[in-house]
Amino acid sequence: PLLIIISIVSHSPFVLNGFGEIDATKIAVSVIDMLNNGPDAAFANFYFSDVIPLYIVYLKWAMNLLNHDYSYLPLIMNYTNAVFGTLTVIPAYFFIRQLFGNAAIAFCSVLALIFAPSFYQATIMGFPHLIAFFFLLVSLCFYLSGLEQSQKGRANYFMFLAGVFLTIAFLFKSDIVLIAGIYFGLLIMRKEKDKGKITGAFLIVFISGILFLIL
Repeated sequence: PLLIIISIVSHSPFVLNGFGEIDATKIAVSVIDMLNNGPDAAFANFYFSDVIPLYIVYLKWAMNLLNHDYSYLPLIMNYTNAVFGTLTVIPAYFFIRQLFGNAAIAFCSVLALIFAPSFYQATIMGFPHLIAFFFLLVSLCFYLSGLEQSQKGRANYFMFLAGVFLTIAFLFKSDIVLIAGIYFGLLIMRKEKDKGKITGAFLIVFISGILFLIL
């Protein structure tokens, strides 16, 4: 709870009112043009919307809800990141605590994350990589929980949830696939020899990638 409070107090007052970077502006242009002129609009792929499909769907839904008042678009993008930036504290803490088995290390690491320049910047301006990062961390928490289970049924359940949230992460920003190697790195760190869990790690990444391409 203290980390969440620190995150809110340090980030929320500084959330930008306008677009914070050119890529966020390009995404907004794509959304506006698609809503006005359909999916084949001239600027539909002004910012490669095929690599952020779920973010595009979310922004279009929000604009439809607000009767296409595009003046709210930068605020929606920026405050969405502010919310997810705060929520990221939760899976980040639990992931690091699971990884090292130490609450103090988790607390200090997340405290450092909150004030890391790139993370801080991401929490005050709208761009989908922070949302994808949140879902990646949730996926990794379930993944570690799956590795820790001795019962096959429970392990498979947590592995399944890890795959679901990794797919969501890919759908918010496909570049997150570049960090998928961490699933295999954790197997090495934990010296995992269970063939079922090793296979599960491969399936999580492979199936999530295929689902991204399909969806």
